[in-house]
Amino acid sequence: MKRLFLKVTGMILVTLAISGCQTASQTQSAFSPGMKFQNQIQIGVGGQQIPLPDGEWEVAATDLVLNNNSTPIQSISLFQQKDSHLSKVIYVRTPLDVKPNGYVQSSYCSRDDMHFRETTTNNPGGQQDCRWVNNWRLTLKGNKRKMARDAGEYLEKAGISYPNHLIQSGYRLADSASFLDLYYFVAPDQDGFEDYARTTWNDSPWHPQNVYRDAKKEAYINKIKTWTNDWYSKVKAGRSGSLPKVAAANKKPSS
Repeated sequence: MKRLFLKVTGMILVTLAISGCQTASQTQSAFSPGMKFQNQIQIGVGGQQIPLPDGEWEVAATDLVLNNNSTPIQSISLFQQKDSHLSKVIYVRTPLDVKPNGYVQSSYCSRDDMHFRETTTNNPGGQQDCRWVNNWRLTLKGNKRKMARDAGEYLEKAGISYPNHLIQSGYRLADSASFLDLYYFVAPDQDGFEDYARTTWNDSPWHPQNVYRDAKKEAYINKIKTWTNDWYSKVKAGRSGSLPKVAAANKKPSS
């Protein structure tokens, strides 16, 4: 009886392992670089949906890693371009399997050096819910993260240039089973601002301490704050898989 129990248990574990690998493999193939999407994408657990702003979004890079609990964590970056110049970016990071013990807090949910932050909950291993607006220095070439380097190579091969500075609208949602890191970026140089030279984060022309001195930049950041708050309801609905069922149109990469 003991041998039978061990054999059955082993078979169950092997089946679960294979199932997890198939899920990860299927997700990777569903979001290959060059694929294009509109409206929304579905990724993660519980039918989680990611709302996509208007237009067509192209996958630049993906990454799949196992965390210290062997949970597969999927990351995807999508972008839009205008006249062969990067204009908007979306970054998604979420687990593909349920982890019952929860996740560590995101540092974003407690930072006070950004343009804006609203934190509802930030419990380690439990409910986490925050959103923010931050300035971002875009580093692709030479980045220590392979996914960022892959994205840079993809854009370079496609003949798409990119700016030194972006503005980030970020969301962190988590519970005891999974999490979602979701970042939307816009390029100010595509909205009438200069593409400033690369700086340190603190010295960025888009750092909060520098923006308040410029009425035009301050108005621009306030507009992004408003969008971040308005879009929050869509992110929350997508998190629970309750966005309207709209066809998530996708196109395969051109051969």
